[in-house]
Amino acid sequence: MNVEPEPLSRWGAVRELAFSWANVIAPGLSPRAWRWCWGLVGLGIFLRVAEYLGNRPSWLDEGSLAGCLQAMSRNGFFLPLKFGQLAAPGFLAIEMVAGRTLGWGMPALRLFPLVCGVISMPLMLAVAVRSLRAAAVPVAVALMAVSDDPIYFASELKQYETDLVLGLACVLAGLVAAGQGGTWRTRLALGGVGVLSVWLSHSSAFVLAAVGTTLFTSALGRRDWRGAGWLVPVGLAWGVSFGAVYAISRVHLGEPLGMYNFWDFAFPPVPFSALRWVSWWGHRLLFLFVNPLDFGWPLGILGALPAVGLFGAGLISIWRRDRRVLGLLMGPLVVGAAAACARMYPFHGRLLLYVVPFLLLLIAEGGGWFSDVCSMRARKVMLCALFFFPTLSAGYHVIVPRSRGDFSTHGDNRPQSLDIDRYWFKYKL
Repeated sequence: MNVEPEPLSRWGAVRELAFSWANVIAPGLSPRAWRWCWGLVGLGIFLRVAEYLGNRPSWLDEGSLAGCLQAMSRNGFFLPLKFGQLAAPGFLAIEMVAGRTLGWGMPALRLFPLVCGVISMPLMLAVAVRSLRAAAVPVAVALMAVSDDPIYFASELKQYETDLVLGLACVLAGLVAAGQGGTWRTRLALGGVGVLSVWLSHSSAFVLAAVGTTLFTSALGRRDWRGAGWLVPVGLAWGVSFGAVYAISRVHLGEPLGMYNFWDFAFPPVPFSALRWVSWWGHRLLFLFVNPLDFGWPLGILGALPAVGLFGAGLISIWRRDRRVLGLLMGPLVVGAAAACARMYPFHGRLLLYVVPFLLLLIAEGGGWFSDVCSMRARKVMLCALFFFPTLSAGYHVIVPRSRGDFSTHGDNRPQSLDIDRYWFKYKL
């Protein structure tokens, strides 16, 4: 006698749907890791929403961009932006729609960056599951959850959080395409993500260049001519879309002299000198762990040394395990550095927020390797050294909201409120 199962309640159906989607995003996790990772995703979302609800006063760049958006809304979209502002056309269009429909206040204009910040957490989990060893996945999600700059820029009227989330989306599409052998669905998804992302984020062009190059060279190395061939039309579609974005952005940029003068410190020194370039790049690459990765507080570079060591271990671990993954994670930074050498994109701070998830993934891989080979006591020491200051900073700013005050000519800003914040931000300049 067959007994039909009882129908699910409305709440039960919603819960089953949520669990099924959660398993699609992060397949293959053990039940314990599943609970930990999704709890950490929830923590990251909470910290971003709390930062948004703090509704801190706007600062110079936000006010300038808001003024540009209102002027474009009245006078037309295809006009130069004023006050040295620039953002991708799609980002500007979304913010103009938000301003027209919800009002020109900062809560409305910061809503899209918040949505990007919320989406970044499950995307980080999805990328971590597909690229890291099992022990490293919760570490990567936890690092992303408490990382200071991704939290802060999830509630700022600038494009940096959009850069971050679309960089993750492009790498995730590349990982899926690499893992499933180039089915028509993965090809369509990879092409569509790339075509759309360049309209919303300038830096996504660097990520797409890394993804396309990695997949193409990998296919050639395996003599997979068919796999390499289908990447050609995908790359052409990306290129056409980027060309249109570039043309519109040149109009928005207007006369670029002022912006290049402002960001001159973030380009390699000219004229070329091998010694000066080695020194400059060594400092800049090490300084990534202070700004935008925020591991230095309150000790500067010394506080970032544990993360630097784990990053090196993560590079070696992924190099040995899967070089395609290494290309997908490190490629965006390499392409961004090449753009800085060509004086096309500054190599500094918040403009590099798009590489933060990939650097955190490599640090987490090093932490996972360390956890697999060391004792429980050593593992606890490592986790404390890695998480103590980022977690303390994230918790502190839930209670005391951030503020950005006096303007700095070095591309960042110092808050005026607390001495501890002044001490921290001097390392971020």
